[in-house]
Amino acid sequence: MKKQPTAKNTAEILSKRYLRPVHTFISKHFRLSGLLGALVFFCLAMTPSLLPRPTLFMGIIAGIATAIGYGFGLIFSLFIRVSFGFSLKHEYRRCLWIFFYIASPFAVILMSILGSSWQNQVRLLVGETELKGSDILQIAIITVVTLLAMLGISRLVRYTYGLSRRRLTFKLPRWIGVSISLVLIVLVGGLILKDVAYDNLVGLARDVYSKQNEQIPLNVNQPNSSNRSGSPDSLVSWPSIGAQGQRFVSGGPTTDELSQWSGKKSIEQIRVYVGVNTANTAQSRADIALKELIRTKAFGRKYLIVATPTGTGWIEPQSADTMAYLTNGNSAIVATQYSYLPSWISFIVDKDNARESGKTLYDTVYDYWSGLDKESRPQLIAYGLSLGSFGGQAAFSGLSDMQARTEGALFMGTPNDTEPWRTFTTKRDSASPEILPIYDGGQQVRFAYNQETIMSNQNQWKNQRILYMQHASDPVIWWSPDLIVSKPDWLKEKRGSDVVPNMRWIPVVTFLQVTVDQFFGTTVPNGHGHNYANTIVYALNSIIKNTNWSDEQIVSLQDKMTSYSID
Repeated sequence: MKKQPTAKNTAEILSKRYLRPVHTFISKHFRLSGLLGALVFFCLAMTPSLLPRPTLFMGIIAGIATAIGYGFGLIFSLFIRVSFGFSLKHEYRRCLWIFFYIASPFAVILMSILGSSWQNQVRLLVGETELKGSDILQIAIITVVTLLAMLGISRLVRYTYGLSRRRLTFKLPRWIGVSISLVLIVLVGGLILKDVAYDNLVGLARDVYSKQNEQIPLNVNQPNSSNRSGSPDSLVSWPSIGAQGQRFVSGGPTTDELSQWSGKKSIEQIRVYVGVNTANTAQSRADIALKELIRTKAFGRKYLIVATPTGTGWIEPQSADTMAYLTNGNSAIVATQYSYLPSWISFIVDKDNARESGKTLYDTVYDYWSGLDKESRPQLIAYGLSLGSFGGQAAFSGLSDMQARTEGALFMGTPNDTEPWRTFTTKRDSASPEILPIYDGGQQVRFAYNQETIMSNQNQWKNQRILYMQHASDPVIWWSPDLIVSKPDWLKEKRGSDVVPNMRWIPVVTFLQVTVDQFFGTTVPNGHGHNYANTIVYALNSIIKNTNWSDEQIVSLQDKMTSYSID
């Protein structure tokens, strides 16, 4: 009579037929220490960051972090073996394999669910829609694909190293062959990254964005007014100022729109812009800009704003238009372009150009302005957003220089390594947090993120006001290579109002998360991330100290700027 299979027999059969082949395959191609490290880093990668991330980028971050964790696991295991001569016994290793097989599915499922929940908390804080349940599966698939790609690249490098080592150690002492192999791998890898990947990608970006810079945007027409660069009367040709310059000089409210808002007679705002194709150097562009200011009689206006654009040459229309409304047109704005690449690329390849352009333009304008009659010359104001803030602040060595050479400054979304922002932040009053520093009691330099923090204690704010607008959730401000190995103050302190309380600093992982967050800094609603339009009226009005408008007019203008539609 045939025996009925018992549960024990069934388990043995399943183990031999299915589980053992799977284990044999995994153990043959992957190290246990690496897998444990990968599991830990995957769990860490699902923790929340500053801004909501689409499923694609959640998966990419998780995949890269998992691959890094695999590498860390291997390195840690090697360190233990070499340093202490310690190696796990077979039975302990077997227990760890069992632990991995049991724990990994639960950990992956649990952290995927928690990660989605944390992402939804972040989305709620910034006013975005929640993730769907199906997104968890997408994240898992993207993670696996990214992980396999990373492991494939690393194994190709290891195979190349092994091949060169075997060839070299055939006739050379082992230590010499190994050393030469390592040097060759580093050199070849560096050449591939720089000469093949980096240079070609940068070259491609320049080709693509230079063509975009030369294309006249839709619904943008050459201005006829002599108050604008690119007009028939201008020293700057219309094609040479580029797409962003063309948008800037042809935009802005008309005198009728200004009069309708103010109830008073208005004049047209002066807008001067010199593109990278107008002249070859920062100084020559600044010289042309000065001639344009003189030609348009900009030094006869009440306010003159020296603006440093973002990487593409973009001047935020809400800022420029707000200045037109607040001054009833009695203002001028001047800017010179230093790049046509997006800011995140410009930050890598055109960072020095941003610094040189911002400093050169401001110095050139200031040298002329300082020689004018103090009673009749305009109020000189410095302005910059994002990489424009980085470049604009290059004109000043510190607070005393700002006090001496400007009559007000507004900088928004300042990159982390910008001076003098960094000095004001690190030398803040001890009781103030990094996300909202108080410097020297806020007498001249102030940091704000909303209307309330802008408007507080206005009567105690001295002349030559310097205002930094920054959100706790703006990754452009808080991104730094230091995130790889050190915990920043803003993650040691109480989180900002639009940052989830359970965001934690994790070596390497937080750096990856905030790096990716930068790509979505402007996709979130106003008042969060890298979007400052919902406070621009209050910010600029406090800088120029304009008291001509009622509270109702300021509120209505801010509503108008917040709801702007930008093409």
